[in-house]
Amino acid sequence: MNPLLSSKIVSLKKRSLVGLSVSMSFLVLLLMNSCKKDDSSSQGLPVLSTSSINNISINSAISGGDVTEQGSSAIISKGIVWGTSSQPTTSLSTKTDEGPGTGIYTSHLAGLIPSTKYYVRAYATNAAGTAYGNELNFTTDSVMQVDIPELDAKITAFMTAYDIAGASLAVSKNGKLVYMKGYGLADKSTNEPVSPDNIFRLASVSKTYTAVAIMKLYQDGKLDLDAKVFGSGSILGEDYGTPPYKPNLTALTIRELLQHTSGAWGASTGGDVIDYNPDYTNKQMLDWIIDTRPMPSPPGTVFDYSNINYFILGRIIEKVSGKSYTDFLKTIFTAIGAANTGFAGKTLSERKPSEVAYYGQGTDAQYVYNIAFPRRDADAGIIATAKDLLKLVTAIDGFDSRPDILNAATISQFITPSSVFPGYACGIGRWQAQNLWFNDGSLPGTRTWFMRGDNGMCAALLLNSRPDTDVNYVFSYAMQDVVLDVIKNTSYSWQDIDQF
Repeated sequence: MNPLLSSKIVSLKKRSLVGLSVSMSFLVLLLMNSCKKDDSSSQGLPVLSTSSINNISINSAISGGDVTEQGSSAIISKGIVWGTSSQPTTSLSTKTDEGPGTGIYTSHLAGLIPSTKYYVRAYATNAAGTAYGNELNFTTDSVMQVDIPELDAKITAFMTAYDIAGASLAVSKNGKLVYMKGYGLADKSTNEPVSPDNIFRLASVSKTYTAVAIMKLYQDGKLDLDAKVFGSGSILGEDYGTPPYKPNLTALTIRELLQHTSGAWGASTGGDVIDYNPDYTNKQMLDWIIDTRPMPSPPGTVFDYSNINYFILGRIIEKVSGKSYTDFLKTIFTAIGAANTGFAGKTLSERKPSEVAYYGQGTDAQYVYNIAFPRRDADAGIIATAKDLLKLVTAIDGFDSRPDILNAATISQFITPSSVFPGYACGIGRWQAQNLWFNDGSLPGTRTWFMRGDNGMCAALLLNSRPDTDVNYVFSYAMQDVVLDVIKNTSYSWQDIDQF
């Protein structure tokens, strides 16, 4: 019997290379699998192939599979060789390997050189000799990001303290993407590390996207921010619920929904019921809310954060634009060049390509893949890379370093808070003491944050886990401090590069 090294084949899409970190390991998980017989198999040599490289980025190049052996002639050694010349047979000295037995096999290459082509292939040796798999290659960028160890250490320490599986950071300065990096694991089951190409649920950061969509319609003359939402002559008219409506409902405006001053549907104004009736359609859900839920306070008189406010804004976008919420938001994604932004699925089977897995801690675990998507589209349903999130932030930041999709007059409306709560404007927070705009999001298995400083700095940090309890907001403040440090710490030496 001929010796074979066999495994299931994993088909993965090859990606283009972005700036690689000089001081960081370049990781490849290579798959060796059985193939049809050829000349080598007739001589008793192993037959194998090297799987495609996936997620080539600052952190890693990843492929996948597991290594098993069969045949009468045992495999003596197997692994991966890297070189700067084609068909390498020995590796560069900066290579390290993990997983020499069965299961996931990883190989790391550190000390990468700018503008250099690297070649990689798998090998296996038995008593008959050594055979090599097909060769893959990639070329590093001419300018490569250099790690900032002090910053990386702070983020990894924060993750360790709160048992966070994976994180993705993106930082811009004066409109240039100067730093992006993944930390930890995107998927524990495959040992896949987080790369900047990984997509995360944004949770309530999605509200900023919804607000931007409303502001774009306002800017284009399609709606008035002070227009009434429900009742005769309003935006939604009598499309939802059963007239006659409550007086507080017919008094409600778009601006009050944006600023969470609807007077209803929040923790202190009747309860946030966004996850109730998960099988209802959008219309059934809004019918039920209008007909059964209280509106105890006149609109504009109290701030009470509610996901329902943004759920209703999603329906306004649909009515005014004539498109579905997802289709209209895609026009925003296209305008900012956010090709890796989309919409969340409810179940693990609906996980998108390059999307991380989510890890609930404690009681959170049962809810991670049981959130009412796609109905929660406008309040929490967007997914994106950290880089793509900053493409949005830098397109609405009011700076002239990158083109904005909102003009100055519209941005002024966007960042104006209500008279009853100065800390929240239209889908974006205002931290006056720090001269910051921000938003954050939280769902089971997800925690997200972005900030825009008045010093030209913007940062986004995305996590695929969170503690199931946050007593006195200790975890939230810790994450806030990590992002604030990125914005405010002048000791970090940001390179003059642009990875957008």
